[in-house]
Amino acid sequence: MSPRLHTPVSFDYDLPAFMLAVTVISAVFTSLILGICLWAAWTPVSRPHLNRVSFRLLMYALVANLGYTLCASYTNKLTSGAACSGTACFANTCILFAAIMFFCMALNLHLVLVHGVNGQSMEKYYVSGAVVMQYSVIRCRYNEVTHWCWFRSSEVAERLRWWMFSIGLWPFLLSAGKLLAFFTIVGSMDWRLSILLKLLYTLRPMAYTLLAATDPSLLRALRALRGSNKASPKPISVSGRSESSITRSTARPLTNCDTEAEPNSTTTEENSDESEERFTRQI
Repeated sequence: MSPRLHTPVSFDYDLPAFMLAVTVISAVFTSLILGICLWAAWTPVSRPHLNRVSFRLLMYALVANLGYTLCASYTNKLTSGAACSGTACFANTCILFAAIMFFCMALNLHLVLVHGVNGQSMEKYYVSGAVVMQYSVIRCRYNEVTHWCWFRSSEVAERLRWWMFSIGLWPFLLSAGKLLAFFTIVGSMDWRLSILLKLLYTLRPMAYTLLAATDPSLLRALRALRGSNKASPKPISVSGRSESSITRSTARPLTNCDTEAEPNSTTTEENSDESEERFTRQI
């Protein structure tokens, strides 16, 4: 007889109650956050701020996590039947779907920021791809060996192989993909910032030279030198015009050109705001 790998302690008998308490707290907290997000999305004032692909993917992941917490606490009470297999499969599907959604958030940022892909057009592919990947977790039955609604097989090697290629390996691969996307985004931004920094330092002397060349004092001096004809510069006289005429010309009413300039600038600002908002919705 093989020796026991673990000696039962008092906490082992309280472990189901502890897991149930943690599950209830997680479900209540997730429901509270989802309720706040739903209220913010329902209100017209805050609705435009939530119109983002990453936020919707996050909501899909939270809903899947909520389904997993509700099913996980109910699975250990089942022994056989369709309820056992259905609940176990739904729990595994939810936890894998949530992991894929978090990976899609990182992938979407990578595609939008690095490659310039439209994130809104890719959202349907994220969700459909996550649904297709659920085929590997549908073989759940009550296992007499483990006394749990899980993969039905008495072979340890087969159970381990199923666990690795269904719900064990995918989270590790998705986590590695998220880290890869993160470092790619940071590397791309750092590469762009380094190029910008080099350009700024290279163009710095030229920029200061242009500022000096367009200095108003220098321009006035050059105009005086050009019209002096080797004579002393004469001050500008305004004797030809009376003070009242200068006042009238200064206080002239606005023309059509002046009144039309403000709507044009407003239209330009609105167009820039709309383009920035469209880009924000993609990430």
